Amino acid sequence: MKKYFLILILAELFVFPFLLTISKHAIADWEWQNPFPQGHALESIWGSSGTDVFAVGYYGTILHYDGTSWTSMDSGTTNLLYGVWGSSGTDVFAVGWSGTILHYDGTSWTTMNSGTTNVLEGVWGSSGTDVFAVGHDGTILHYDGTSWSSMTSDTKRTLYGVWGSSGTDVFAVGHDGTILHYDGISWTTMNSGTTNMLEAVWGSSGTDVFAMGWGCTILHYDGYNWSEMSSVTTIEILHGIWGNSNTDVFAVGEDGTILHYDGTSWTTMNSGITNAFYSVWGSSGTDVFAVGEDGTILHYDGTSWTTMNSGTTNTLYSIWGSSGTDVFAVGHDGTILHYESSQTTTTTTIPYSTTTTISVFTTTTTPGSTTTTAQSCSSEQIYGEHSEETELLRYFRDNVLSQSPEGQEIIKLYYDWSPAIAEMMENDEAFKEEVKGMIDGVLELMGGEGY
Repeated sequence: MKKYFLILILAELFVFPFLLTISKHAIADWEWQNPFPQGHALESIWGSSGTDVFAVGYYGTILHYDGTSWTSMDSGTTNLLYGVWGSSGTDVFAVGWSGTILHYDGTSWTTMNSGTTNVLEGVWGSSGTDVFAVGHDGTILHYDGTSWSSMTSDTKRTLYGVWGSSGTDVFAVGHDGTILHYDGISWTTMNSGTTNMLEAVWGSSGTDVFAMGWGCTILHYDGYNWSEMSSVTTIEILHGIWGNSNTDVFAVGEDGTILHYDGTSWTTMNSGITNAFYSVWGSSGTDVFAVGEDGTILHYDGTSWTTMNSGTTNTLYSIWGSSGTDVFAVGHDGTILHYESSQTTTTTTIPYSTTTTISVFTTTTTPGSTTTTAQSCSSEQIYGEHSEETELLRYFRDNVLSQSPEGQEIIKLYYDWSPAIAEMMENDEAFKEEVKGMIDGVLELMGGEGY
């Protein structure tokens, strides 16, 4: 009951005064168009090949790349989509808010009955008839090729990541150090030895699995037990992990942190920057890419990391490639980048959007949004993208507001107006102080409720 009371208070103290304050400052020219032009953040990317790539994100956005151009697909939902995975280009699944699960059969996307309204954070499968989705309140769903069914997880903690070596050897990780394992019959809780939140899980096999997240935590499973590894870093959060083998694993996180595991120990690699990294992927151990804050992209050639010119300052959240010469990254404001190592600098036009190749990256933007704007999130502009205040607001958004229709409406209102508000704050210090005062009030209320 307290959560719903806080949602109403938030609307009264924050959202409605927010919009009244905006109207006093005469904002009247902002309009979002859907599907194109679109500036909605893209959260995840997956492809069956370099000519069949899917990107998903806010407001039910799904984009598809056919090797020539990106086009918007009709998802049939406005719910935020967090994850996408497929067994082939004609068998793709996307998951997100309110228990949303969508399926693409090569022709169109259809809504599947998930049987839950809980937020789904991740999806993975061993085949098109053996798919797992995980999310809030310990939700684990399984698809057998015909229908989705709920699985008993024995936890109420949010699960963020899922990965398996096979359909009978699956791992899920989440809040408070939660690690669950599925053996083909049932899920059991594993002793992780930590209470830190775990964001990601990956392995080279069922007896060589890594989990990582907050508090510099890196855990390893050898087929028998989980043990904490020395991460040789003091940064607060690790966001992404990818490996070429069990002796060649990369992890990325806050403050420009890149770590490497050689099968014996983790070492810190010199990234040369302090920006946060959110995702890492490679075609081999000598061809690895890391993406993150302010459009940062670094490349590792087996010897050292070098900065690549992305042509954008927008934060990048996810990266995937079909090969080392065909790599895609997605992120804030609908940014899509494409890398082809052999391409020359060209400029082309595609319907409803402009594609400009800068150096060796292709930056896709849309009219009404630009890759050179400042941060469009008001809280990030006031407190910083990775400040304690912004992290608290994100936690409240993902774990409280997103759990009810009323809360989702508040989130939509906030993100609809946030780009305009951020621009105004840049030009009007008094207005910025008004907004900060309102957000400070909300943060104080959240603190009183123990969030």
